[in-house]
Amino acid sequence: MNATPSRGFTVIEGLVCLSIASLLTAVAVPASSALMQRHRAQGQSSQFVAHFHQARMQSIGNGASLHLRFFEHSTGTGYTLHQGNRDACTLTPQGLPDCTDGAQLIATEWLPAERGVRLQANVARMTLNPGTMTVTPTGSVTVRDSSGTGHQHTVAITGRIRSEVLR
Repeated sequence: MNATPSRGFTVIEGLVCLSIASLLTAVAVPASSALMQRHRAQGQSSQFVAHFHQARMQSIGNGASLHLRFFEHSTGTGYTLHQGNRDACTLTPQGLPDCTDGAQLIATEWLPAERGVRLQANVARMTLNPGTMTVTPTGSVTVRDSSGTGHQHTVAITGRIRSEVLR
């Protein structure tokens, strides 16, 4: 009788393939996690610039001052954009907006700490003045991921934003 060659993989070949796949997965998961954080930071950075431009146009259109107020809690960071008293809107440690004195909330953004993206500003608030079309005080806003990469936005008194990538 002729022995027919068997087709398929041996247990050893299967284990080698499985160990190679496990090794590739162990390398790929942290890399993709870092990539996701970088994309989150980029998205949040773009969102901030969009909110700022929206506020500038709305302030000029309505003829009313708008206030951009920054918050930093141990649970996260964020900002509110509102019309009314400059201190009328806050963000709770859970990231929920809380406005008083009839303030009108225009936009809010909250970055929970566990997402690995932080927003930092070197001023507590900025006011967009429609009559003079200025922003006071001027300042910079930085959005970074946990590795430190991100974007820094410098707001000039004219309301223009200069952005740069941080590596």
